[in-house]
Formats: sequence, C-alpha cells, structure tokens
Amino acid sequence: MSAKTLIDETPPKEELPIFGRAWRWRMGMRQLLYLVFYSALVCWLLTLLSPLFVVSLIGIVVVVTMVAIIVSRRRSTQQDALAAIIAVAAEREMPLAPALDAVSNQFMGGYRRKVQTLAHYLKEGASLPVALDRVPGTLPDDAEILARIGIVVGNLAGALRESGATRFGVKPVWNAIAQRIGYFLYVLYVIQIVSGFLFYFVIPKLESILKQFEMTPPPPTLLVIQIGQVIQHYGVLYAFLLILESVVLLSLMASFTGWKRLRVPIIDRFLVGKHSALILRSLAWSVEGGYPITRGLELLMGWYPSKWIRKRLGRVIQDVKHGTNWVDSLAHHRLLRKVDASVLESAGRVGNLPWALRETALSAERRLAYRLQIVLQLLTPIVLLALGLVVALLAVAYFAPLIKIIERLS
Repeated sequence: MSAKTLIDETPPKEELPIFGRAWRWRMGMRQLLYLVFYSALVCWLLTLLSPLFVVSLIGIVVVVTMVAIIVSRRRSTQQDALAAIIAVAAEREMPLAPALDAVSNQFMGGYRRKVQTLAHYLKEGASLPVALDRVPGTLPDDAEILARIGIVVGNLAGALRESGATRFGVKPVWNAIAQRIGYFLYVLYVIQIVSGFLFYFVIPKLESILKQFEMTPPPPTLLVIQIGQVIQHYGVLYAFLLILESVVLLSLMASFTGWKRLRVPIIDRFLVGKHSALILRSLAWSVEGGYPITRGLELLMGWYPSKWIRKRLGRVIQDVKHGTNWVDSLAHHRLLRKVDASVLESAGRVGNLPWALRETALSAERRLAYRLQIVLQLLTPIVLLALGLVVALLAVAYFAPLIKIIERLS
C-alpha cells in the first residue's frame, strides 16, 4: 500500500462493532441545560451551607485532581504498553488483529474496549492508520504519527520503539513540571474559594457592623470591601474563572503526564519545542525510507493533530516547491532554531541527516523542559510571596476593624 493511499483512504462503511465507536464529548443543548441546572444547584448549596460547602469544595478539588492524575497516568501506561505490543508484532511479522485480541484482556475499563474495537477494524481489513482514525486516543499522539510514518517507510516497529524510548526518557521531567504547575494552581484555587466566600458572605456583615458603630474602615478593610463589591457584582464571572482554572489544571495534568497532548491554543504555542521534535523525528524516518523531504512534510501536514502546526507545514511545503531550502523555511516559520538549521544543513551535505534530525529533536525537547524548569524555579518565590501578601491583606483587613471595635467597647 502506497503512502498516498494511506492519506486519501476513507473509512469503510461497514456497521460498527459491538463495542461501539470511540466516545467523543460534544457540547449540545442537552449538555448546556445540564450545565445550567447543576450550576444553579451549586449556587443554591453555596447559599444554604456556605461554610461547609467551601470546605467540601476544597476537598472535592483535591480528590478530583488526584483521581485525574491516577487515571491519566494509567491511560498513558496503557498506551505505551499497546505501542510496545504493536512494535513487537510488527517486528515479528505477526498479524496485528489476533495479537491485539489476545492482549486486550490485559487492559482495563474503556481502554480495553478501544483495543478490542481497533482489533475489530483490523479484522475487517482496514489498515492500521484507518483503524486509528476510527478509534482515536488508542495511541499517544506522537506514537500515532510515527506509526503512520513507519508504515509508509516500511519500519513500523522501529518508529514505535523510538517513540517509546523518547517518551520514557522525558516523562519524569514533564511529570515534575506538571507537579509544580499543579501545586501553584491548586494553592491559587483554594485562596480564590476562601476569598470568594469571605467577599460574598462576610464582607456585607462586616460593613453592617462598621455602620452600626459609625466607624470608618481602615484602608486595608476599605480596599477589601471595594474588591468584595466588584466580586459580588461579577459573581458569575468569578465562578466561571474558578471552573476555567479547574479545566486548565486537569488539562495540564493530563498533558504533562503523557495522556494527551495539550492543545490549548495560547499555551500550545509556548511548547513549540515538542512539536519541532516530533516533526524532526518524522522527517528522519522519511529520509531513511528514501522519501524526499517534501513527501515527509506532506504526510505530516495530513496527520498532525494541531491545526496551527499544519498551517505552518503547508507554508513550508509551498516554500520548498518554489525553490526555498526546507531547513531555511522551517527556521523562517519558527519550527526550527537557526542554530539547529545550520547543523542540519551541514549534516545533509555529509550524508548524515537522519542522525542529525534525531539529535536535534532530542535537544529541542530537553531544551524546552529545562527552560520550563528554570522559569518555574524563578517564579516559585514570586508566586509564594504574592500569595502570602494576599493572605496578609485579608487577615489585616478583617481583624483590624475588630480590634478597634473591641477597644471602643472596652
């Protein structure tokens, strides 16, 4: 089967297997109504059992975060195990469908159904790329792309083994980064919940007490009162911000622990090094398979999961077709550093391009991880100091009026 067939092939029209299609969450009218209902229920509980609810909410966040980490790591482990099984089967020239059927019982939960569904499509005669299209999330994104490239060049086992070795090499670093970011977000989340409770329920009572005693609030208290009035006026946006932070926290845990590649548009553009590494590894396999760079770029543009990367790859392909050097075009579109571009040009002249592509990819991933670690280490004291100042402001704002009231009563 040619590479063009793999790209242009459409999924077969046969009936779905008993395991069903892979589930994809969609936001429809019913889900919107559910969201409105549960949001109203949460607000009602918040007004009825506010102190207990705040404590419970913090505990729920802890439990949900821990469950998300456990689930994402288990899914990542299962994906890596399946990639290794497919690599072994391909290396020994074993049929994939019977091999996947034989090992499907070793997996758990919904992922077992994914593996069984994948085996069903392979039994029906679908190629592995088509089966992966119909059962998304079976393999990690980088392993799936390298698997497709490996099929085209005739070395599926080698491509999957390289993907697994790379993931195991960088996963501890990304896990440490995820833990540090998760800690910051969780502390900020707890402070926001407690502050929101104080602003919404305690501030009005404090204002009423100060009016009864005809006292002018101290400057910290006056500042907190003003902030509380703003939060009360925009309470819905404040609640939405908390929900958004929860989604970002869970997405970061799932991304950095290796379950899914983070595709948040703004954040994703700060992780160009990971995209560059995957692009360079894919091109390395294309070159080793005897394919021109243009063909490798076309394959990537058809399969890459991030839309903005596909657009840049399309521009690179147009540049190459108009006579521009592919290395210069990748550097121009910020998919490659200029220093790395010089290394690849030298390696291309001496005939050692695949090795240089892999080493440059590894260097890009390590450099990105080290930069993130340095940024987080620099931000740690700043963030902790800022959070400490917020706590100090709240403490002074709430206790300073009480001291004046006690002095007046005494």
